[in-house]
Amino acid sequence: EISRSILRSGIVCRTLLSGRVEVLHPDGTFAWRNPTEEELEGRVQALKKVGGAQLDTVVTMMQVYQSGFLRLASNTPAALEAGLPGHWLVTRLDGTRVGRAPCPQLPEPVEPPAAEAPAAGEEPPAEPPAPEQPELDPADAELREQLLKLPGAVEAHGTVEYDLPPLNSHRDIDPHTQQSIFTNSASVLRFDDRDGKRRTCLFGDGTRLEWARTSSGYEVVVQKQRLAKVVCGVEKSAYTPKTK
Repeated sequence: EISRSILRSGIVCRTLLSGRVEVLHPDGTFAWRNPTEEELEGRVQALKKVGGAQLDTVVTMMQVYQSGFLRLASNTPAALEAGLPGHWLVTRLDGTRVGRAPCPQLPEPVEPPAAEAPAAGEEPPAEPPAPEQPELDPADAELREQLLKLPGAVEAHGTVEYDLPPLNSHRDIDPHTQQSIFTNSASVLRFDDRDGKRRTCLFGDGTRLEWARTSSGYEVVVQKQRLAKVVCGVEKSAYTPKTK
């Protein structure tokens, strides 16, 4: 990890050495995105000025990219689960997973101009030729076709969402405290109090997110060993919703 940002809502965004981005949500949702080949190449060029083990790590990842394993055209389950470059992989607490990627949109069709009504006694004018319809760039058209072939692919508003195999998950209830415990194989653990007013999420990197309901909204406490504690307050029910 080379940097992290904490949004006002308590969501944590981690950036790793390779350019991979991970997003940790207070409800236990975990999302991440591998860099594109162009972004990774930029990291390689930047680290060449420094050298050392960090450069070796990123160069090794670039070799995996160049091997063709993580190519959209391969459309193999292993490649999809490893995270295609530029695709977001979202894992919910119950283990269900989806992938999301930007998809080239079809251009809007061009409507023919409206014909003018003929004057009284005149013959109607000949219909104008149909306007030439815009087409997608061949590369974008091929990309769109490949994306829509992904399992369960659905396209809307320039984004394709597709299905991924679910991860193992488990839910248990403490018989003494009635506290609910959720865990899945993405290394996410969540504890919910009996009344649902408090929950604590632990993520694989050691980040701890504590969510608590307040009289005007909710509060999220973000903690990790050797990092500053951050408290985010969201007043949803205030006259003017705000965060602090």
